[in-house]
Amino acid sequence: MVFLPVGLQDPRLIVNQVLTIYTSKGKVHGVTGGFKPIHQDKEVGRAAGFADSKIDVGTSSRAETEALGVQIGDMVVNERPGRMLGERIYCGKSVDNRSGCAAMILAMRLLRHVKTEATVYCCATVQEEIGVKGARVAARSIKPDVAICIDVGFAGESDALNPDCSRAYLGKGPGIQLYDWNPDFFLGNITLARMRDALIGAARRQDIPFQLIAELRGGTDAAEISLSGDGVLTGGLAIPERYIHTAVGTVSIDDVRWTAELTAAFVKELKSKL
Repeated sequence: MVFLPVGLQDPRLIVNQVLTIYTSKGKVHGVTGGFKPIHQDKEVGRAAGFADSKIDVGTSSRAETEALGVQIGDMVVNERPGRMLGERIYCGKSVDNRSGCAAMILAMRLLRHVKTEATVYCCATVQEEIGVKGARVAARSIKPDVAICIDVGFAGESDALNPDCSRAYLGKGPGIQLYDWNPDFFLGNITLARMRDALIGAARRQDIPFQLIAELRGGTDAAEISLSGDGVLTGGLAIPERYIHTAVGTVSIDDVRWTAELTAAFVKELKSKL
């Protein structure tokens, strides 16, 4: 059966995957097949994509497949368990942006007994990759004055990155995002100096390591949030990640913790005027 991406995944990596389909009758397992045999000369060296791929669930007809509970619209995920690489590095699927959710939850735990001038909301937004939809709804509902967007950022260890980008490296703290840009949606965010300085100041006062980064390609929810209402002072924190948009996203658990600590430190110091 054919399938389509619902987010942004590298189509070159869809071959040879074990997948799970969530149906009304439960989970159905399958593998990606349907590719032309590699021993055909014209197929050697050609990268396959979603247009070439099919999911094989072990059936031989549409009726058999439907009998398993599979129907149009069922969601499909990679069957890839997370694991530690050494003691401080985590690798797994959906690290973008489960790592951001983990940092946000930890930040709220750090703030649970702290009295702040601000009323603090946390929100795990959805559908960023297809139109920053969750951020749009959340910002309209909450009507924030200040916002911090926690996402991942390209790790500088990748040789494929544009050398002109400022890079963040695993294990050296969150990236304070000064600039991001998504050309697909024609949206980007430039962090204002007072937001940048507040984040840097909070990090230095709490001895939290950080990096300054600018993403020439790769947007976040920050742009959409900043445009909400009469405008929202918005900054971004990026957890450095290797292999973004794959099933083997890789981050440092120390960077996740430092991201949470910096978020909490910023909120603790937040005054009515920034």
